[in-house]
Amino acid sequence: MKTSNQEHRLHTVLVLVLFLIFSLSAVSVLTYGTRVYKSIIEKTEENYSLRTGLIYLSNKIKSADEDRIYIDQSQKVTMLVIPEDIEGKTYESRIYCYNRKLMEIFTNEGNDIPLEGGLYITDMDSLTIEETKSGLIEIEATYENLGTKRLIVDVREAD
Repeated sequence: MKTSNQEHRLHTVLVLVLFLIFSLSAVSVLTYGTRVYKSIIEKTEENYSLRTGLIYLSNKIKSADEDRIYIDQSQKVTMLVIPEDIEGKTYESRIYCYNRKLMEIFTNEGNDIPLEGGLYITDMDSLTIEETKSGLIEIEATYENLGTKRLIVDVREAD
């Protein structure tokens, strides 16, 4: 009887040890999976911020009339200004970086709207826009986690 009782205890301990090993393995896999998922989400958000800002600027430039685009620095920030005629009136899209955000204001030509009144596009630490002698527009965007990214847009390709 003693050996049967001892064997029963040994089997119970063995089952508990196997269950403990299985539980620890499951927790380890879940922890690792959570870290991988979190990393993927962070990279996706960074990629979204980068692509949103630069592609938005590129598309706005390419869809505008190349002869009318200009760069303005009158309100202590660099603005890309894209004039547009609608039903005989001239409007302007002003795209700029203000308080670490890419912003846009669409308003009547010459209308003085405060910078904080713009529409939020995406996060961006700083924005530099320059027109080269050859007619290209160089855009340099700085992001907190991604560093500085540069885009060159040929306005002569605009529709």
